[in-house]
Amino acid sequence: MLRTPARWRTAPIPDGFGDIPYTGPDGQIVLPLRLDWSPSGGITRDLQDPGDRRFVYEIVLTEGTTEDVETYINPVLLLQAWDDLVLPDAVIVMWQPWITSQYTK
Repeated sequence: MLRTPARWRTAPIPDGFGDIPYTGPDGQIVLPLRLDWSPSGGITRDLQDPGDRRFVYEIVLTEGTTEDVETYINPVLLLQAWDDLVLPDAVIVMWQPWITSQYTK
């Protein structure tokens, strides 16, 4: 399988993302191998822990699908963590308009 380098990928923004209350997990999760394929993959991440949450958000925004974004990313917490995330330029360019629009609501 040929993978597109992260610097050229864009993260999908689900239609209506943030318009309805988040109902995804908020505790312990294990990301699927297709997302967390690093040597540390398969380990439990705690979405209550800011460091683990940043890791999950960075991976999902870079490697994930629309469904992954809806499943693992809480829009309110994404807004709070945005400035601390380390993301490829393509992801920032894709998401920055959404982030900006949330501050003007």
